[in-house]
Amino acid sequence: MTVTITNRGRVDEWTLTCDPDAGNHPSPRAACGFLDTAKQWGENPFEPTPSETVCAEVFGGEETATVTGVWEGKPIDANFNRTNACEISRWSNAIPLLVVQGD
Repeated sequence: MTVTITNRGRVDEWTLTCDPDAGNHPSPRAACGFLDTAKQWGENPFEPTPSETVCAEVFGGEETATVTGVWEGKPIDANFNRTNACEISRWSNAIPLLVVQGD
């Protein structure tokens, strides 16, 4: 899979494969561990927040992320951001995958 993070004009793009943990992601072991845990709990970390969800209007930052590829044999094309409380929570849960490097 490919993880692309955009933050204030800077774009970082990493590849990630699991079993074995590899790619140029800054922490493939943590990212794959996150995905393994989601799988064990029967969760899909790439599902968007349902459109009918009421979310607090708070702004968590300009970062955005896109994750594309295949997970559990299914294609993924997920977008992450921090534009409201629901999206901040979703981003925070996926931190091992969405590592943001310092400037």
